Amino acid sequence: MDLRSRKSHRIERLTKAAIESLPLPPIDAEGNPSAVEIADPLRKSLYLIVQSSGHKSWAVRYRHNGKTRKLTLGSWPAIDLATARDLATRALRAVAEGRDPQAEKLEARRQARTDLFPDAARQFIIRYAEGRNRSWDDQLRLLGLRLNPEKPDDIDPAVRLLVADGFAQRWATKPARDITKKDVIDALDALSDDISPIAANRRLTLLKTFFNWAVSRDILPFSPAAGIKPPAPESSRDRVLSAEEMRWVWSATDAMDDPWQSFFRLLLLTAQRRDEVAGIRKSEIHGNTWVIPAERSKTKQEHAVPLVGSAAEIIQRLSASADADWLLTTTGSGPIKGYSKAKAALDAAIAAITAKERPDITMPGWTLHDLRRTATSGMAAIGVDPHIAELVLGHRGALKGVARVYNRHSYLPEKRAALVAWDAHIAYLPFV
Repeated sequence: MDLRSRKSHRIERLTKAAIESLPLPPIDAEGNPSAVEIADPLRKSLYLIVQSSGHKSWAVRYRHNGKTRKLTLGSWPAIDLATARDLATRALRAVAEGRDPQAEKLEARRQARTDLFPDAARQFIIRYAEGRNRSWDDQLRLLGLRLNPEKPDDIDPAVRLLVADGFAQRWATKPARDITKKDVIDALDALSDDISPIAANRRLTLLKTFFNWAVSRDILPFSPAAGIKPPAPESSRDRVLSAEEMRWVWSATDAMDDPWQSFFRLLLLTAQRRDEVAGIRKSEIHGNTWVIPAERSKTKQEHAVPLVGSAAEIIQRLSASADADWLLTTTGSGPIKGYSKAKAALDAAIAAITAKERPDITMPGWTLHDLRRTATSGMAAIGVDPHIAELVLGHRGALKGVARVYNRHSYLPEKRAALVAWDAHIAYLPFV
């Protein structure tokens, strides 16, 4: 509606009958609607707005900080004349107290929307997870949200794109403060029926982090997830790939294109964490050493990884062909994503190999993190001192007690020797 078409009128008395009999403002020759405002003679600043469509609503006009403001009270007849006058009186009282009722209404609406679980979850990702966790996009998905598929880097519309059967869809219209312990338990039970109980455990861990954050932000008074036990018992993983299984993994990468071929091979060769390898940059390579900066390291400490043998060759090749700083990327503007899909492709390639070589067996399930455990176990098996292997992995606990404080030796030569031995071991895999 063109605001210039608004006209103000006064009548002697505003009643229900008078409102019902008001003529509708005309539509001009160009088809533009218009509206008139009927001033209430008994309540200053209260207006009944009548539109060409027949819709009628109440509004209060007032001045705040020298500017004219308009507060919409609601539609007639849902809000009758007596209620409209009462609401107008309250609004004008607020103005007299120096407040802006329209601004307060908008803030209340924004606050009510932010308090809904999907919106609070979105705020958690933006204000907490994104700056602290390299896998914040996984956390977004686990909470039941997803990014705009048309703008993959845009998180703003995430609350409107709910993952089916996720927490955000389950509690789409529920304020976070109204979620009870029973709600959380029921949601986890439903997840345990649809996905693995261990996966439900991960979602519980994330929910606890989210609710604790919400308590710290005064979005809710306490965490409804406190005291809830994981849906399934867990024990430390001890999966270590055998030499034959490592050979299958390496051979299966032959069927993959970069960046995924190089990614999987670097995981095995360097024994570094998944996200640290995925986010490797040209600017982090210093001669024959890869320096993972503290902000990218899980331990929050700078970590030097010697580059030897096949790993050095891969990095040199990637650096020579990279147009941007990212060495493992599909977009040029960020690290690779989609680990699950790539891992599934790798498993399929492994299955094709084992079907030919060992049709009587199936390679047991394994995770990308198992490659780190395999590397440290493999180094120990070929004679590398355990604490050196731990230093290669970047574990903070590799040096204990006083030694951790006073021993400033970088151990770079020892780590390099360990990785040279490990590279030679992997090079021998085709002959297993």
